[in-house]
Amino acid sequence: MHFDLNYSAILPQIIIGVTLFISATIDAFSSARKWPVGIITLFGIGAGISSAVYLWGSNIVSFSQMVSLDEFSLLLFITVMIAGFITVLVSLKYVDDMEPDGGHFYLLLLSSLLGMMFLVSATNLIVIVLGLELMSLSIYPLVGFTRDRQISLEGAMKYLILGAIATAFLLYGIALIYSVLGTTNLYTIARILSTAQHMTGNLVMMAGVAFILIGFSFKVALVPFHAWTPDAYQGAPAPITGFMAAAVKAASFGAIIKVVIIVLQSFHVPVAEALWWLSAVTMFTGNIIAVMQKNVKRMLAYSSIAHAGYVVVGLVSGTAFGMSSAVFYLLSYTFTITGSFAIITYLEKNDGTGSELSDFSGLAKEHPILSLIMAVFMLSLAGIPPTAGFMAKLYVFSAAIKSGYIGLAIFGILTSVISLYYYLRIVYAMYFEESEGRTDTPVPAGIAAGVFIALWGVIQLGILPSDIMNFAMQSIQSLIH
Repeated sequence: MHFDLNYSAILPQIIIGVTLFISATIDAFSSARKWPVGIITLFGIGAGISSAVYLWGSNIVSFSQMVSLDEFSLLLFITVMIAGFITVLVSLKYVDDMEPDGGHFYLLLLSSLLGMMFLVSATNLIVIVLGLELMSLSIYPLVGFTRDRQISLEGAMKYLILGAIATAFLLYGIALIYSVLGTTNLYTIARILSTAQHMTGNLVMMAGVAFILIGFSFKVALVPFHAWTPDAYQGAPAPITGFMAAAVKAASFGAIIKVVIIVLQSFHVPVAEALWWLSAVTMFTGNIIAVMQKNVKRMLAYSSIAHAGYVVVGLVSGTAFGMSSAVFYLLSYTFTITGSFAIITYLEKNDGTGSELSDFSGLAKEHPILSLIMAVFMLSLAGIPPTAGFMAKLYVFSAAIKSGYIGLAIFGILTSVISLYYYLRIVYAMYFEESEGRTDTPVPAGIAAGVFIALWGVIQLGILPSDIMNFAMQSIQSLIH
């Protein structure tokens, strides 16, 4: 077997890996103050983003066709690293106020980023599993990072158990596909399926595809595989909740898009029909249950479930435009949700309180700029122009309509109208309700910086979306051979 070793194919991963090593060394020898580890982490992630931008236009398949570096991988790299960068910024004071082992926060975050990057660059089902597990095994302890809070440990345990079930489905699906085709390489699988028409009705292959889709549905929290999401999101520290909602979702959807484009378009099974129902049920369930929530983190958890359904609308179309719309949606959602949770991080106390809807009451009087930005984020999540969320929904619904899925697009618009209610509840609380004795404290510099970076992304993608959409189209084209 020929092992081609082109390290350029994993240059961004190498940078994050080296940053992880340096951060671990500094953490081991530093004092109780962990901000130096956070600063090194920021520089490392920034270097990773710069390397991805520098490598744009590359198309490298290496390590015996295990991983590839293309525009699709690079755009997803940038997306998850932006989420990581904002998360580290808003966590600097939070981590520094913790026990001496707070530096582990940054190490686990870097490790999860490394797993995400291998996940979206994988061209082999085995590497997909390895990337997924590295990501997941790093996220589980982050969810339960505040060990003195029962709700945090409970959320981590539920996530761990259901995550293990998801992995079992994924591995069993891969085993079934390998038993039929004798390979786990995505492009080899696609080539076999495109030339062997008799595989269309193969029940073992269909079961394998179904199990893989179920495994990924757990990771992106599609209904009915969403049960872990509200408890994990509520129990996790606010910065990690935003990171999970953005980066974990983006990386997992990146793997789904790659499998759908490379493999499933060569396998003539009714995948679009299954995704149609998953999307519709997810949009409806997420938004309806979110209406009933009074805890903002839990509310945004169900909102995150609904947004996963909107991303699937783009996948249902099966076209390059639809897939590009899904990628654009993931990037716009990353800016919006990380910015929202940056503000929640400011309000949340060390004991986990501070994220109830009542905690937002009267915030506009004490922090008018922060409240205005939070209102922009909520309007973006609801899909109101001229925000990134509006353009993201416009693109995915347009893709569905162009492919003949008009009913799904209309249903998505109706569920978006429902979401307006609970997003505007937060805005109403900030501007029209009286404060309940909240102690006014200055906004930490890291949180302020993270909020303004997220705001810039929301406005940029809302007013000038065409350039980013063109990059998304290029990324999808890079997967089509």
